[in-house]
Amino acid sequence: MSILSDVYKYNVIRDKEPDPSSPNKKGWYYSQAGVVATPTGYVACFRRSDFHTANITDIMVAYSPDGKMWSGHHSIAHADVWNEQEVWVAPQLTKLGDGRLVIICDFGKRTSGQDWPMLSDWQKSNRGMFNYLFWSEDDGKTWTGPVKADDVGGEPGYITELDDETLIYTRTISDKTNKLWSPPQPWGNIYYKSESIHSEDGGESWKEAVTLADSPFHGDCEVGIVEYAPEKLLAVTRIGHGGGQFIQPSRFVYSNDGGKSWTNPVLSPVYGQRPIVHKLQSGKLLAVYRNSWGTPGTYAFLFSPDEKFEYQPATFLYDESRCRLNKDFLTINTGENITSLVIFGFYPAQSPHSKVVIEAELKVEEADLDGCNISAGCWIRFLADRVCLADQPETGFDINAKEWHVYKIVRSTGIISIYVDGKFKLKASVDGLENKLVQVGNRMVKGFNFNSIENDKSSGLHTKSTTHWRRLHVFVDNEKDYDIDWQWDTSKGYPDQFKRDRIIALDIIAATASHCGYSGFTQQKDGTIVIVDYTVGGNGKTPDPMPYIRSYVVNEEILTVTK
Repeated sequence: MSILSDVYKYNVIRDKEPDPSSPNKKGWYYSQAGVVATPTGYVACFRRSDFHTANITDIMVAYSPDGKMWSGHHSIAHADVWNEQEVWVAPQLTKLGDGRLVIICDFGKRTSGQDWPMLSDWQKSNRGMFNYLFWSEDDGKTWTGPVKADDVGGEPGYITELDDETLIYTRTISDKTNKLWSPPQPWGNIYYKSESIHSEDGGESWKEAVTLADSPFHGDCEVGIVEYAPEKLLAVTRIGHGGGQFIQPSRFVYSNDGGKSWTNPVLSPVYGQRPIVHKLQSGKLLAVYRNSWGTPGTYAFLFSPDEKFEYQPATFLYDESRCRLNKDFLTINTGENITSLVIFGFYPAQSPHSKVVIEAELKVEEADLDGCNISAGCWIRFLADRVCLADQPETGFDINAKEWHVYKIVRSTGIISIYVDGKFKLKASVDGLENKLVQVGNRMVKGFNFNSIENDKSSGLHTKSTTHWRRLHVFVDNEKDYDIDWQWDTSKGYPDQFKRDRIIALDIIAATASHCGYSGFTQQKDGTIVIVDYTVGGNGKTPDPMPYIRSYVVNEEILTVTK
């Protein structure tokens, strides 16, 4: 993973001191950003609110001649819980081929206090959430609207104009299911699915929805669409199941008929929330997104429309130097704050009947309680002198783990079995210990404070370790979902080599993942690419107290270079 240099970063809006007009003493909360190119420069759109779960909202716009210096910030729509009893949620900005600008934004009813509902509640007829459009015919100087687009609001994607001038956007729909094992709360039996909505008259009217993705195991939502060839579309989804906590990558969904029908989704190599994907002048596709699982921040991925991808694991890794690749093995050194953790995450076990097999050749030089853990749908703790069930430590065996050993862990039919160098060592019930997670490295436990890099053992961290790894094989067999069979050894580079080679981190933050991302980008005729997102900054250091809007002025070459 390459981190974009600060020389390409500029502030669209940033309150260095708390705004006295904001009811939040820390100032305004800026988020949900987008940008388009105009003949005179750029127009950015974003939301201003008092908090992430807002009581007061404004849809804001600002202007720039070069993507670096911004001015003219003003509100084009206001709503709050005391006057309108409604709020604006996530504006999305698009420029159409005829020069018009259009913003689509969800608008939901709510009251003051802790009344920010789940989308499934917001979409109920007695509650009310709708999608509205705002239009500009003078490069964003003036706006008309809002005009209601549909009666089912909630996480609409930006509007995309197809080659035949059809307009299309996606929306998220909530539904019920009984297919999930141990459904995550507060969703319970509610899951999300995605639809595409079409207009053939320039946005005057919108046709009946087409199902884009419908799976309770994934909860596809916040979907971005690009047309990479006439009638050939790619949709990139966010996994909404459990908010992405189970380490599932975004899915790619294709259409060969302009969105009238969609193919079966496939796993992508990125883990994105609110992915935005457009075609560049070179013909390549650029996707920008908030990282869904792993190191929080805004990421960019440049790829070709015809590329096929193998399954890629996720990583939580602020400091790549904590993984050192030698000729024969990989050394991992971890510490006791969030910027010194190393975690490799894999596709989850979606059922207690899912078979998980993890084989690892490693030695443990030193490890605290959560320093070296493997979850094969049940947590296994590796210490220098003992291997045990992490949540039932009396169940285990003593071993000199400072020597090289091949460990094979098998979770199947309610039993966890461990073999060492081909010899049986442990068999135990996982009743009450099973989980969906499949991962290797540090274990995140209750007490992590993602709003500060200053953590110590008093907050529950026991994550210091030094371990060495020669190879790793992860196999997950899900009866009703994707299977994975992933293998690594040092001849393939790092376990996250794809991310290191292909993914650009625009910004990483030492803070809660929800305080960044939700970005947008555009490309000028001269090839300049301007990306905007919201962030608390920090690049792994102490973040600002409230998010602000940032722009990144780059070109395709910069987004291709790795370090």
